[in-house]
Amino acid sequence: MGKPLDLKHSCYPATLLENRRITTPDAIADVRHLALSIDPKVLSYRPGDALGVWFHNDPALVEALLAELSLDGAAPVSLGDGELSLRQALSERLELTQLHPTGVRAWADLARADDLSELAADAARLRAYAGERQFIDLVAAHPARIDAGTLVGLLRPLQPRLYSIASSQAEFEDEVHLTVSVVSYQAHGRDHLGGASGFLGARVGDRDPVRVYVAENEGFRLPEDGATPVILIGAGTGVAPYRAFLQARAANGDAGRHWLVFGNRHFHRDFLYQLDWQAQRKAGRLHRVSLAFSRDDAEKRYVQHRLREEGRELLRWLEDGAHLYVCGATAMGQAVHRALLEILAGEAGLDPDAAEDYLDNLRRAARYHRDLYA
Repeated sequence: MGKPLDLKHSCYPATLLENRRITTPDAIADVRHLALSIDPKVLSYRPGDALGVWFHNDPALVEALLAELSLDGAAPVSLGDGELSLRQALSERLELTQLHPTGVRAWADLARADDLSELAADAARLRAYAGERQFIDLVAAHPARIDAGTLVGLLRPLQPRLYSIASSQAEFEDEVHLTVSVVSYQAHGRDHLGGASGFLGARVGDRDPVRVYVAENEGFRLPEDGATPVILIGAGTGVAPYRAFLQARAANGDAGRHWLVFGNRHFHRDFLYQLDWQAQRKAGRLHRVSLAFSRDDAEKRYVQHRLREEGRELLRWLEDGAHLYVCGATAMGQAVHRALLEILAGEAGLDPDAAEDYLDNLRRAARYHRDLYA
């Protein structure tokens, strides 16, 4: 028994039950299905919600940074109201994998690097530079001698990462499922691993605790009427909440029609949750599936292309009252929005302003839902 958690700093210690790769070994993306054990009396969620995950930085990255700066990890530092070792601060409390432009500006002054100062004066170049690097790349390229306290003052506080929940508590009462793409790449002369994705995908062991909280997402809910049709558009891990949607509707016995529009790189390598969708299709709950695998043919085709090809049917579903959902990267969401405008122009004969008004009306009626991320 316990009090429900509703604040991100009141975390629940979930434990890892399953970490299963759902892309093939030869796929570019290492995507994992993770199942975490929870107490449903303490932690509850709804389809569409996200799970906030607190993580520890990679120990190898912490040691590499200490070596790069010739700092002693055992040195005491003050952080907040307490004192802890520099190594613990870097591991548990400070951001190492997301470089912020303000950190670049501050380091340019410390390193007395004219080229870095010049770059930092250009906001667009600075954002691009920071977006392509981790803090260790910055200090390795522009060496400077600093003490432990200065380092702690430079780094931003570690923030949790949000992941769309890929399960419904109606089916998995004491579990929460995530779909995590492990960020791993080589750049600037070293290997890089994502902060939270590396923690979840590569370092958390069986039954290890993972501090989590539920981030409610009221703008991404199923319609209250279970008979309402829904169109579910997603690319890559953006398909995760739709797994929760169909589980919830199946548990409720809802009769609404479902249309899944899914895109990824390769059919045989990256068809996330293929068996789940096949089971829903066989059970008569998934009425239409449109797929776009961009690397399987000479010409790249994405979800927006499939939407244009099936524009007449999409408009028919919308006229029947369907709710429209888009989940995935911001660029994909923008491309889908443009495709919707083109469909409204071509199939409904609307001019550009009228097409925008149509989508605005859908949004105001809570029938056009978007959950987009960088």
